[in-house]
Amino acid sequence: MTQYTSHVSSYGERILLAIKMMFLTIHRRDQLLERNWVRRMEGHREMILWEVLQYIPSDKNANNIAERIWTWQEDYFLFIHAGIPPTNNLGEQSIRRVVIDRKVTQGTRSDWGNRWLERFWSILSTCEQRGVNVMTFLKSCVDSYLHGHTLPSILGK
Repeated sequence: MTQYTSHVSSYGERILLAIKMMFLTIHRRDQLLERNWVRRMEGHREMILWEVLQYIPSDKNANNIAERIWTWQEDYFLFIHAGIPPTNNLGEQSIRRVVIDRKVTQGTRSDWGNRWLERFWSILSTCEQRGVNVMTFLKSCVDSYLHGHTLPSILGK
């Protein structure tokens, strides 16, 4: 490893360590008073920004990271005060089934098939989020359609 690569690697490792320390506090949120959690998170924010801006190696990627984090810092740390999750794990989990299914089945070969699967995956996801049995919901949809009734709402209205 060249000295140049070593500087870039060390820079990334310093930033990663600061982020990992922040996540240790995130995982302890339920053990802390809100004001203490916010104070600690602001401390982590300052430490991450300090690591990002100190000793930036002469490397295009390192400079891009530093510029991006500095420019978008309000967005990156919005979760501290806005009451939103710090990650998009819920979003990732909600599309996991779709990604796996598409990989296993290799998708469909028509726009009609794509639309059908999009709707079906949406029904599966919504039923799961709302604690509704998907088979019961689909049966009620078919029954309503066959008897000319209004289709049931998955939203429970």
